[in-house]
Order: sequence, then structure tokens, then C-alpha cells
Amino acid sequence: LHYTSMTSPFHVAANLTSTGQIHSQKGRFAMTSVPVPGDQSAFDIGFPEHPDGDRYVLSLTSTEFHVLCRFQTSTSFRIYARLSGNLPGYEGSGNCSIMILA
Repeated sequence: LHYTSMTSPFHVAANLTSTGQIHSQKGRFAMTSVPVPGDQSAFDIGFPEHPDGDRYVLSLTSTEFHVLCRFQTSTSFRIYARLSGNLPGYEGSGNCSIMILA
């Protein structure tokens, strides 16, 4: 048994930059990131439909003061990074890691 022969335990998993560029995809499926117009630190994340519908297990981490997700569906959600004053923007590098269990 070798890690390259195992199926990923993640539906999607990747790291994003502050511009929404995706790095290091490690999940079973690829995800997409689209900037939200008018909000420089919000992105719509998309992926193939999850078998648990909109009730999948999501882990979201960031280098920011706080980051949150909203509008979760079986194929997408939106992430927001916020400054300590709860305004759009970045205090750190803006990197985010997203993992959804398969």
C-alpha cells in the first residue's frame, strides 16, 4: 500500500491565494474559485455535486483575522475574508485552505 495508490479522503481540497488562485489541489475532484464582484476578499468556490448534498463536512482555515463561508449548496459556497474591523480585506497573506470530506 502506498499513498499514491490510495483514493483521497477529500471530495475537494486546495489552497487559495488572496487573488483566488488555486494551488495544491489534493481532492478527488478539482474545485474552482471565482472572485465576487465588488468585494476583493470574497470568492465563490465550486466543485462537482457532493453525495451528502449541502450537508458535507467543510474545513476552512486562513492566515486572516477571520474567514467564513456562506450560501452553502451541494456544488458551491462563498468564502469571505475580513479585517479585524469586519471590513473586506486582508491583514495577513490572504491564503486559505479548504477541505471537504468525501
